[in-house]
Amino acid sequence: MTTDYVLQGPEGLEVMRLLSRKGALSLELKGLRRRGRSAYSICKSEYGLKGTRESVLRQMEQMVQDATAHRIRPVLVENVGYVWVSND
Repeated sequence: MTTDYVLQGPEGLEVMRLLSRKGALSLELKGLRRRGRSAYSICKSEYGLKGTRESVLRQMEQMVQDATAHRIRPVLVENVGYVWVSND
């Protein structure tokens, strides 16, 4: 199944980073390894997630669903970077 996304501006790039991190974590769970830090550790530190690899992947999948449904969005915070916030 293929999903198409239209990404615009810096916020769109943050959504793309989220998608690529989720994909890397998914491949890591299937056995693919990389040099340096694991995708799991990067996702945990970058998005503040906790739990096992499987639970972090589920949390990432939920973030992707929320981001593509415009329930959450990245906001640039000075001296911090992008932070994901609710649209409510």
